[in-house]
Amino acid sequence: MKRYYFIFTLLLFISCSRFKVDKLDSELIFSIPISESHSSVYYPKQFGIYHGIPSKVGISGDWLILSEPSEKKVKIFKDNELQTIIISENTTAKARDSEDPGKTKVISNNHLEIPGIIVAGNDDDFYVVSYTPSDLRVKPQRSKRKIEPVQTESTGFYKILHFDMKGNFLHLIGRRGLAELPFESIIWMDTDSDNRIWVLHRHLGELFLEEFANGKEIAMMNQKDCEKKLFKNANDTSDVSFISKCEYMYPSENGEDLILIGKVGKAPSKNEGDGYTFLYRKYVVMERASGKSTVIFNKLNDPEDYPYIPYEDNIFIWRTVDPGVVRFGIYTQAGDLVKSLQVELFGKKSNWRSLYASLSGNIYGVRVFNKNIEIYQWQ
Repeated sequence: MKRYYFIFTLLLFISCSRFKVDKLDSELIFSIPISESHSSVYYPKQFGIYHGIPSKVGISGDWLILSEPSEKKVKIFKDNELQTIIISENTTAKARDSEDPGKTKVISNNHLEIPGIIVAGNDDDFYVVSYTPSDLRVKPQRSKRKIEPVQTESTGFYKILHFDMKGNFLHLIGRRGLAELPFESIIWMDTDSDNRIWVLHRHLGELFLEEFANGKEIAMMNQKDCEKKLFKNANDTSDVSFISKCEYMYPSENGEDLILIGKVGKAPSKNEGDGYTFLYRKYVVMERASGKSTVIFNKLNDPEDYPYIPYEDNIFIWRTVDPGVVRFGIYTQAGDLVKSLQVELFGKKSNWRSLYASLSGNIYGVRVFNKNIEIYQWQ
């Protein structure tokens, strides 16, 4: 059976006018007030703009999970009504949530520090990225007036916490499945159709894609193995002046295949001076069971192409054709454009904090409007 894959690309100013464009309809699925009241969420406001709002929230049916980084809290809503609050044991935020006389459950968790992006599973569960600061340094700055202002720099690490919708803690996920090995930099994560969590991260400059089930690592692919699949027969590795590297690795929705994206560029010669010249990207699909790989795109040479997650049996390329219009081009395995889907962001564009898709194929948008955080879905 012929397979297709979805790849998202962020900024590509090319029109698909000769193909049919289907405009997707937006639906407001959640709206939560932003305030200090118990039933709402709280985000700091500076110069009239709310900040600290994570770009990815947990959505599963009528469940919504939001993180409050500044408050060190995670809040679980059902049908827009607050059900449970998970609060860090180390928080110094106001204890107003624990003083509420209502039915909201408040759970303290010693693993939670500063929560960030959240992804929902399909078994009444969710995962949250938690950041733990580990150090605070002061870096002197030089000045022509011999005044040395200081700049604070924080370092830390990430961990992934697994909860059920009742707020019960299930697993602490670390690198290589070991709780004592935190993540250095998490690039992306999501759950597949079997409720396994996939994490794309970077450690000591190298890219890794890890698959976890029940808190344990069950598979891993590193950057070197990715590059072997991408460039083992490629002419671009024969010239020593070319720089070929694995840029992204993503699983398919069912986890049976991996899509590997490599970027090829050219290092400057001694006469050319400093700089790096982008040449093209290459896309390969690898069947995990057999290890067989198939090239989707051999040379996509627009430097604005931004690889994103695959979805089902299609290739999906994200094109920003206007500041408020995103067009998704659907491509075949041969790289032929079939049709386009279009998402239009309404209202003030700066109110939109993120637009993203999940491995399950849902397209979501996070918007701040009229002192509310709103979640939209396009279909």
